[in-house]
Amino acid sequence: MIMFPSIIIEGTDGSGKTNLCRSIRKTVNAYYDNIKTIGRFPTAMMRYHHFPSDAAKEDTSTLTNRKEIQNVFAQDIIYYASHASNPFISDRWLFSNLIYSIYENTGIVDDLKQFTEDGVHIKLSKIYEYYGWNKIPTKLVDPRICVLLAPPYSVIRMVSSLRSNKDPYGNDGDIKKLFTIRDMYENLYKSLTDIDSEEHPIGGLVIENDTDVKFISFIGNNTNRDITTNQLGDYMRLQNTYITTKVLQEVCNWVEHNM
Repeated sequence: MIMFPSIIIEGTDGSGKTNLCRSIRKTVNAYYDNIKTIGRFPTAMMRYHHFPSDAAKEDTSTLTNRKEIQNVFAQDIIYYASHASNPFISDRWLFSNLIYSIYENTGIVDDLKQFTEDGVHIKLSKIYEYYGWNKIPTKLVDPRICVLLAPPYSVIRMVSSLRSNKDPYGNDGDIKKLFTIRDMYENLYKSLTDIDSEEHPIGGLVIENDTDVKFISFIGNNTNRDITTNQLGDYMRLQNTYITTKVLQEVCNWVEHNM
């Protein structure tokens, strides 16, 4: 079997992550067999190890502390990754824990500051260590490509209006919340890729990429105008085509250098 890197899709709710996962999987499977898609879906969140214990298993419905819930979600991804027999595409990853924990002020910023010398700058490798990602024993599932999506406000607003009731993660249509989280993902990308990182910290932290993870983004320009459903479809198709092409290029480059 030809090895290839695992792929992570991250972004705010309504950014098109799930459809992008399908697009990438379909394209990559045309060249490499057996790639799988995993995701942080509610039905899959109730049986995995509670951070930092490898022994305790928790049902998230019994947890009331948001920080504990986020840590269980992180372990959910790690569980899948460490037990995978093939590389995978993950719909959300550890950055969701970081972004949502900072947004909801669960205390994660103070936890991460212990890994800085000046209270501001932190290495991505330290976040790996914090969540235990560095303990995964095989390079087969070591994420090498991470896509960060930050669509325009107009796209988020339209997607939110098309979704009925609450989504599985408890977002109740609070558009300001979705806009804020969207901006946090954009700032995260800028921080990790050293684009005005000092001016765009995440929760007051500047995160520097000292790993071999390749970051790809699709960041839309914000406007106040509304869009139609047809324009929404055009945006999502453009995003899928662009990101899928970039990911396939990175996969091919990785395979070429690791055969």
